Amino acid sequence: MRFEGDCGRMIRLAKISGNAKKQLIFSVDEKNKAFSLEQDVNAQEIFELLQFEKGTKYQLAKGDSGAIADRTFDAFYDLIDGIIKQINSLVDEDPISVSKLSSDSILQAKES
Repeated sequence: MRFEGDCGRMIRLAKISGNAKKQLIFSVDEKNKAFSLEQDVNAQEIFELLQFEKGTKYQLAKGDSGAIADRTFDAFYDLIDGIIKQINSLVDEDPISVSKLSSDSILQAKES
């Protein structure tokens, strides 16, 4: 986590990586969540891991894919990247509207 500009806006550092166990690892600051390829990705788990607070922005890094196939890894990265870009654009456009976010609205934004 770091702070940006005069307003002291919080920037959470997120990272996507893979491991030898064929798990996708999504990290935000120091919290990690492993997603198994055999299970569906749960939107609520992603939302909770983001630790969203009004006015927070995110910076996403792409780590090593480990034993995950490139296509699978890139698809998960693109999903998280889309969610983060949507949150960041909402924060930039209108910080007040961000307080209305829910995991459902984030996923709907990704689908459109």
